[in-house]
Amino acid sequence: MIQQSIDISPTPKLNQALYETQKILEQPQKNKQAHYGKYADLRAIDRAIRKAINTADSGISFSQGVIDDANANGKVSHKIYTVIRHISGEEKIIYGDSFPDDSNMQKQG
Repeated sequence: MIQQSIDISPTPKLNQALYETQKILEQPQKNKQAHYGKYADLRAIDRAIRKAINTADSGISFSQGVIDDANANGKVSHKIYTVIRHISGEEKIIYGDSFPDDSNMQKQG
């Protein structure tokens, strides 16, 4: 099982930078069509976020990675995490949901 800790240390400079960035963040363009309607794909979301970060010039950056884990039965799962950093050195790590190691993710829902 993938373990994670929750960091509640204060990050006032990062918080201010996120606030400044969020003020100018524009909704990404819904550029894809699904059977239930239009949606913004990951590329459109990434572009909108990076544009806001650059325009705000607030000193934040982000990176993402994947943690791989196997349980006692050898079943592998993954967890995506995002690190948001500020030029002051403050940072936050945000963990996403775990998902199974499956080549057909459509059947996962």
